[in-house]
Amino acid sequence: MARGRKPVPEASTEDLELFASFVKGEQRKAQEEKAAARAARREADAHQRLVAAKDAAAADVKRLRSSERASAEEKAAADEAYKAALAALVAHETGEAPEWAPPTPAPASDEGPATDDGPTAEVGTEALEADDADDQIAAEQAPSSTGPDDAP
Repeated sequence: MARGRKPVPEASTEDLELFASFVKGEQRKAQEEKAAARAARREADAHQRLVAAKDAAAADVKRLRSSERASAEEKAAADEAYKAALAALVAHETGEAPEWAPPTPAPASDEGPATDDGPTAEVGTEALEADDADDQIAAEQAPSSTGPDDAP
């Protein structure tokens, strides 16, 4: 035996279990960090796609506004596409859709028409027409851009 060295005691089962739990905890922490990084990348990619869609819609609006051949319907469709893209971007950034956002279409269902006999099934057409009128007024009052660089 070397001089001044103490013998190393055998590791007990408790020590091994403690070490194993530490290693598992570190692995779990590393996995959580990787998952958080992946989520952040997905979020950044989604934001970038929304910005690109808004920019493309703005470029389309500018192109159609300067074109003498573009019809009023094409220009209106481009304006609506820009508003929808901008609303999607604002909703992504703030977490809620802006008041001026165009209404989002209901997801199509393969199950056929709903047959709910509850109180919501008795909503009259007057209420639906009032909602459409409110949406039209909101669309007319919608801002055309969020800043000087975003002006279509």
